[in-house]
Amino acid sequence: MNKRFLVLAGFVMASMATPFSLSAAASNSLNAFFTSIDDSGCITTEVSVTVHTGGLSVKRLTQSPDESPAKNLRGNINKSPGGEALFISISRIDECQGKVILYAKGKKGLGSGGRLRIASAQGTATLAFPLKIVTPGSGKPVDAEVNLTWAKTGNPVTVKRSRYFDKPGRLIEAAGRFKQTFQSAQASGSVSINGENFTPEASMDAGILSYATLAKFKKREQSELVGRSR
Repeated sequence: MNKRFLVLAGFVMASMATPFSLSAAASNSLNAFFTSIDDSGCITTEVSVTVHTGGLSVKRLTQSPDESPAKNLRGNINKSPGGEALFISISRIDECQGKVILYAKGKKGLGSGGRLRIASAQGTATLAFPLKIVTPGSGKPVDAEVNLTWAKTGNPVTVKRSRYFDKPGRLIEAAGRFKQTFQSAQASGSVSINGENFTPEASMDAGILSYATLAKFKKREQSELVGRSR
């Protein structure tokens, strides 16, 4: 018998026998904004760094309606494709003459070739990646490198929400939990182009954001639909 048919049949039977379907996900992001002024008081440099992780996700079936996101994320974990990326922008302006000296921006997927470590529970993060950035005037990519660390400042702020979706006659009833934590931080290190550091001072603003979600879905039996629609 065809192996694919056996696998599909087994999945369908498991779905029919198991009433609850769970979907859990977790992700993090980093941001930092730097500004500095040279000794003349005319030249202002601003740098923005943002990191988005694709996150972890798992979907599986269970007999129990009461399971935590952490427990589910120990299962079969998948990374969201193409979701991890580093974004930077650099501007340098002569305020006295009203002249743009430099404007450059770049984006890089966080695959191999660098290092990213986020410890949201401890409020720390490390980012070290080379990338190419482009200046709109020339259109030519130049070599840049990001080497930054984040350290927490103050206490984290956590928001939790729960929602329940249920209407008479609906095929699916669902419940969801959402948790988001923002940790203010200070970032320091270097964002350089061809060896010149554009972040000589610590960040003016920075943070570490993490979130986790858990969604539960239950497919109603036909008898439940008939009973509730009356």
